[in-house]
Amino acid sequence: MYKKIRKKFIKVLMAAFLIIMFFLMLGLDLSYIFRLYQTFDTRFNIILSVEQTLSEDRRPSVESYNLDLKNEIRYFTVTLDENGNVVRTDMSHVSTADEEEAEYLTQKWGTGSDKFDRIVPYDEGFYCLRIVKTDTGAFDVWMEVTSLVENVHYMFIITFGAMILIDILIFVFLWMYSKKAVAPIVESMSKQKQFITNAGHELKTPLAVISANTEVLEMTYGENEWTQSTMHQVKRLSALVANLIQMARMEEDTDVVTLQDFSASEVVEDAASSFRTVAENQGKSLETAIAKDVTVHTDKAMYTEIANILLDNAVKYCDDGGCIRVELVREKKRTCLTVSNDYKDGEGVDYSRFFERFYRADTAHNNNKKSGYGIGLSMAQSIAGMLKAEIRVNYKDSRICFQVYL
Repeated sequence: MYKKIRKKFIKVLMAAFLIIMFFLMLGLDLSYIFRLYQTFDTRFNIILSVEQTLSEDRRPSVESYNLDLKNEIRYFTVTLDENGNVVRTDMSHVSTADEEEAEYLTQKWGTGSDKFDRIVPYDEGFYCLRIVKTDTGAFDVWMEVTSLVENVHYMFIITFGAMILIDILIFVFLWMYSKKAVAPIVESMSKQKQFITNAGHELKTPLAVISANTEVLEMTYGENEWTQSTMHQVKRLSALVANLIQMARMEEDTDVVTLQDFSASEVVEDAASSFRTVAENQGKSLETAIAKDVTVHTDKAMYTEIANILLDNAVKYCDDGGCIRVELVREKKRTCLTVSNDYKDGEGVDYSRFFERFYRADTAHNNNKKSGYGIGLSMAQSIAGMLKAEIRVNYKDSRICFQVYL
C-alpha cells in the first residue's frame, strides 16, 4: 500500500510539472519564432527601402538608425513578369548563390502568393523569401537567414534539454521527498484498516454469544418471530464484519496476486451453476452464454470472487420473475465477463457511485428482501484493480449490466 500511494503521488505531481513545463517551453519557443519573423520583417523593410527597382510608393519607410544594418544583410533579388518569367536578377549582395540557382529557386518557390514570408532551405542553409507584387509582375527578395534560423534551432534544443534536465531533477526531488509526504496518509490508512480488523475481531465474540443465547432460547421456549429476527440480524452483521475484514486485508496485501493460466470458461460456468438454484428458488431465471476454452492469465481465486460477487448482486437485485444473464467472450486480446439482470427501477440512478463503499441505490437499508451493505461491488472493483482489470456498469432497456475486461 505504501509503494502504491507513493507511486501515485509521484505520478500526479510529475504529470502536473510536465504539463506546466510543456506550456512554458512552448510559450518561449513561440516567442522566439515571433521575434525571428519580426527580425525578418525589419530586414526586408531595409532592403526594400533602398531598392531602386521598386517605385517609391512601394518602398517602406525605415528609421534611419536601421539603415546601418543594410551592409550586414546578404540577399539577392529577382524581377518577374506577369507570366512568372525571370526578367532580371541582382546577385551583388550575396555570394552563396549564382544566377542559375536564383532562377531555379524562383521557379520553384517564388511564383506563389505574397501573403506570407517563407523559409526556403538550400544546400548551405536557409533563405527567407518575400514576394512583392508589382504592376508588371513580381519582385522577389531572397534574404540569407541561415544564422538566424540556426540560432532558433539551437534555442529549441537548449530549451528541450533544459526541460528534460529539470524534469529529472524534479523526479529525483519527488522521489526523495515523497516518502515523508505520504507517510501521514499511509499511517492514517494503516490505522483505519487496523481499527476495522480489530473491531471486527472484537465484534465476533458478542455476536457468537448472542447467537448461542438465541439458540438456547429456541431450544427452551421454541422458535418464534423474535428469535428468528435476532438470528437473521446476527447473520447479517457477521457477514458485514467478515466482508470488512476481508476488504481491509485485501487492500493491505497488494502482493498476494498469484498469476496462473486457467480456464475462465470453467470458473464462470461453475459460479453460474452455484447461483442457478438460488435464482430459481426466487422465481428468477439464469441464462448463460459462455464461450468454450477461454483461458486467462491471472489470479484464479480473485477472478472467481469477482464472478461470485457480480452473480450474487444480480440475483439479489433482479426484478421478481426477471432474467439474469451471464456471458463470457474473447474480444481481440481481452476477455469480457458480462453479468446483467432485469432492473426496472434503474432509470435515473447514479451508476458512477455503484462502486462506492456502503452505497446502495435502494436507500431502504433495512429492506429484508434485499439485504446487504453495499460493499460487494466495492470489493469487486478493488479486486479488479489488483488484477489490472477494468470493471464497468451501464443501464439500458430496463437491464443493468456489469462488465469485467481482463
